[in-house]
Amino acid sequence: MRESQVSNILKEKLQGKLEEKEWTNVIIFLYSQEESEYMIKQIQDIQSSKPKSKSTEVISYAELQNIILAYDLNSHEILLEPFCQVFKGVDSDSNGIVNRDQARRLCEVLEVADVEAVMQKLDPYSTDDITFSNCVQVFNEEIVQDSKENFSAIHQLFFKKN
Repeated sequence: MRESQVSNILKEKLQGKLEEKEWTNVIIFLYSQEESEYMIKQIQDIQSSKPKSKSTEVISYAELQNIILAYDLNSHEILLEPFCQVFKGVDSDSNGIVNRDQARRLCEVLEVADVEAVMQKLDPYSTDDITFSNCVQVFNEEIVQDSKENFSAIHQLFFKKN
C-alpha cells in the first residue's frame, strides 16, 4: 500500500466512524486487561443508551477520543489525590508553591532516598520557589528505592493510601 493510500484511510477513520472491532482493538492496545474490560463495557453502555436509529456497533473517532481522554484525566486525578493532600499539608500558605524546606518535608513523606538529587531536580537554580506541577513531574519520575515494582514516589504513595 502506498503512503498516500494509507494517509487517505487514516483521514477517513479520523473523520468517520470506527467499527466495534476497531475501537475495541484501540482500547485493548492502550490499557491493561482490567482497564480494557472496564472501558469496553462503559463504551458499550454509552452506545446502548443511544437512540435505536443510530448504530450501536460504531463510534466516531472523536467520541472515542473524548472517552479515552476523560478516562485518563479521571484516572490521573485519582492517582494524584494522595499527593495533593501531602502537598497541601506542607504548602503552609496554600499558594501551590513550596520552598526548599517544605520540599524536603515532601521528600521525607515520600521516602525519597537521595534527597539532594531530588532537590536539585526540583529547584535547579535555587530560586526557593517550587511549583506543584514541578513536584508532580519530579516525583512521578522518582523511583522509590525499596519498591519491588519500581513505582514512582507518587504511585507508591497512592498504593499506600488505597
